[in-house]
Formats: sequence, C-alpha cells, structure tokens
Amino acid sequence: MRIFNQQITKLPPKKSRPWGLLSQLIQRCQSPLERPSQAKRRLNQQRLASLAEIETQPAAAQTGRVITLVAVLPGRTLDLAAYLLPWLRSVHQVGLRGTLLYAGECDTAVVRRLYPTIELIPVTIGTRHLFLERHFAIRDYLRQITDEFVCITDGVDVAFRRDPFEILREDPQRLYLGREDNLIGESRHTLKKMLDAYQNLYHQHQPVFNPGIIGGHRDRVLGLLNHLTTEIDSLDCRSVDCDMGIYNKVVHDHDSLDNIVTGEPLHSRFSHWEFTTPAAIMHK
Repeated sequence: MRIFNQQITKLPPKKSRPWGLLSQLIQRCQSPLERPSQAKRRLNQQRLASLAEIETQPAAAQTGRVITLVAVLPGRTLDLAAYLLPWLRSVHQVGLRGTLLYAGECDTAVVRRLYPTIELIPVTIGTRHLFLERHFAIRDYLRQITDEFVCITDGVDVAFRRDPFEILREDPQRLYLGREDNLIGESRHTLKKMLDAYQNLYHQHQPVFNPGIIGGHRDRVLGLLNHLTTEIDSLDCRSVDCDMGIYNKVVHDHDSLDNIVTGEPLHSRFSHWEFTTPAAIMHK
C-alpha cells in the first residue's frame, strides 16, 4: 500500500462523460439563454421523474427489508412523497418491506396514505455531518430489528426494478455493495474525501465503493457499520463531508474483493441513468 502526502498528492482531473456533454449540448440548444446550473437542475429533475416511472417486477415474497434515511435542515419542511418518489413507488410496486427513517420536519401524510406498507420511523441525529450521522442512525436501527437480510440505499436517486434479496440471499457471508467506475486513486471525489479525513491516500488501486447501496445478511451489514462508526469516532472530522474516504478505507481494510458482490445484476452503473438496466437496483 502506498501512502500519499496531502501536500504533494494532486487530485486527478475532472472527467466528462460523452453522454453528459451530449446532454448539455442538447439542453443548451433547446434553451440557449438558460444558465448551465439551471439546465443541470432541470435535466436532473427530468431524470428523477423518469426514474420514478421505470418498469418493475413484483417480488415473489418479502424476504428482507430495504431501508433509507432522510434528514431535513432545521427550519425547513420536506414533502417526503415528492422527494422520495422513485424509491417509494418502486418499493411499493415491487412489494418490498420498506423502512424510511426520517429526521427533522417532514410531511408524512401523503406517504402514509399512498404507501401504507412502508414503515415511517422518526430518528434523532447528532451533530456530525449528515453523511456521517446516517451510518450511526441506521446502525442503531439494525440493532433493533430481527430481519435476516437488509438492503440500505440512498433515497432520492434510487429505484428498485425487482427484488434485490433474490441476489442478497445467495451467500450470507458476503457483502453486497454499490460500486463506481473508478479506482480510488483515479477518483477525484473519493481522493479528496480521503485526504480530508486522513491526510493520506489508502488502497489507491482498489475500486471505489459507494455507500448508497449496502446489503446482505443483517449481521454482516451490522459488522460493517460497527467498523465504520468506530472509525468515524476515532477521527477529527465531525463537521466535514469525508464519508466516501472513510467508507472506502474501512471496506478495504476489513474485506477482500472475494467477499464482496457488486455491479450487475445487483445494481446499474452508478450515475449512468440506465433506465433499461436488468439490474435489481438502479442508482441514477
């Protein structure tokens, strides 16, 4: 393992995907006076609307629990039904046992009416950055439930095409994780977060795993979250968004790639918006 010093380690250049450039060009031609930031937000909303409409396949039975967490900034109120539409709709249509943990002021009335089988649980989070706090809240929830298999996902940009537990139940000894395209040393985002947390780079030749999908046997997932929260508590970065750096170091510190299942058929390629993916989970 090679360790880099923060002062001399250069961040990789930002990468532009061809499809991203093409989308931007089309949007610019359609709305030449629209600011790039406005066009990007509009395109993202269009994609999220399409994500909420993907075709789904009903599960044969409920054999696990899918979990997500949402937190709202003080002084704001969030419409959960609108904000989490792809996740809520797909969990409901596939027939999965779903739990939504929420912190802060959230309008839950529409969710309770349209998706009565999805469990809504208010939680209290601490003072760390939200991306760090979520691991503690979900860990505490997993300690309370008895479901044998669980699948934790991001909320706003995730949808289920079919039952992921058909895959997760194949090997209870493995973790089932979301993955990105790059290696850690090639990922500008992950490298920056790791340097923020440790001032060093670890596992630079290993793949970038994304905490937006974490699944498997409950004991196996809880073991990962125990390692992760212990690591976060040992670091002096409570208010900093360094989640991706800490998460990837912990995963690679405690598991080999032989013990991890990732990619299709578990999930689509991250951030490629593969609306026709055969994978069980689509993560934007």
